[in-house]
Amino acid sequence: MDLGKRSEYAVFIRRMAHETLLHMRDVESIDGEFLKLMVMLLVME
Repeated sequence: MDLGKRSEYAVFIRRMAHETLLHMRDVESIDGEFLKLMVMLLVME
């Protein structure tokens, strides 16, 4: 995966995490979803 794609994913992840924080106040739930997203992205590489 090239660096351009990687930074696009990083921006996407940050945006998703921010949206999740806005819509959900349960911290454990946010962490779980975020970890799942990170694992999915790592597997895709």
